[in-house]
Amino acid sequence: AFTHPLMQKVAAFLAPIIQFILLLIHSLLYLRLPSYSPKFLVTTILLYLIEAFSCSTRRYLSHALNAPTEVEAYLERMRIAKPVVKWKVRCFHYEDRLRGLKELGKRVDDVNDKLHNALDSSSSSSSSKSFGDTPPLWMAKKVVTHEAVGTYKFD
Repeated sequence: AFTHPLMQKVAAFLAPIIQFILLLIHSLLYLRLPSYSPKFLVTTILLYLIEAFSCSTRRYLSHALNAPTEVEAYLERMRIAKPVVKWKVRCFHYEDRLRGLKELGKRVDDVNDKLHNALDSSSSSSSSKSFGDTPPLWMAKKVVTHEAVGTYKFD
């Protein structure tokens, strides 16, 4: 295990290269592979090295804590640190996107009620007021009226 950061970066860069070379030597010695052109092999090796260097897993693992003492030191720093609570409150209400649709909906409901009464005169009218005080969600937009942000630090 290297302790110097530069040595860790060099080792992280060289590890996939060494693994690939060992895999290549193993495949050449023990497997019967078809013969490839040198240009194809060089291109494949370069693409592999570029992928290995730019891989998100390698970047993630290069910053990982790999020794028990590092993990213990990190946890101790977390225990000592003062907690900070950040909060955010938003007050809002819904407004109609298109005010004209509300009146149109009431007219459609009135026509439906009249049609229902004409077809079924023996029963009482049961109207469905789908366009009541609150519009359907697809017709409403959220309007933020107040917003407060704060940070509480423990002492």
